[in-house]
Amino acid sequence: MAPDNITTNHWKRLLNACNTLNELKKNGYSVTVYSQINSNVEHKKLLWDLLQDEISVVLYYDISMISAEKIKAEYDYIWINTILLYDVVNRMLPLGIPTYWWLHEADDFYESMKEKIIYPQADNLTVLTVGWIAENAYRRYSHNNNSKCLLYLQNL
Repeated sequence: MAPDNITTNHWKRLLNACNTLNELKKNGYSVTVYSQINSNVEHKKLLWDLLQDEISVVLYYDISMISAEKIKAEYDYIWINTILLYDVVNRMLPLGIPTYWWLHEADDFYESMKEKIIYPQADNLTVLTVGWIAENAYRRYSHNNNSKCLLYLQNL
């Protein structure tokens, strides 16, 4: 049986994750995307494309309402995409499931959110970034150098 992987995505970042999701699926993972409902046409098309690629999609009115108990019962890995979901990361870490947090944001985003973000740390958390700009921003604002750059699943 293929390992189960849950992925949560903020809709603006979904496009960046589509190739990764398909690569995970090609590598034998059963992938489910949890996303917040959005009326944006591009978001709907991306979710439709995922369904066409036989990737499960579960929609929430509020992504923070994901049930931790359900996740623990059904998934072997959690892949969370975007700094916006720091609260979901913080809720999932106590489950003990290996969690990958793949970040895309640059300094300006961190600057606008710096009063709100609580940076999670745990043995089961791996922080990944899409490149050196995102990695430097994360390290600068989180004061945590325990992250690495991941480009298209090349070095996971």
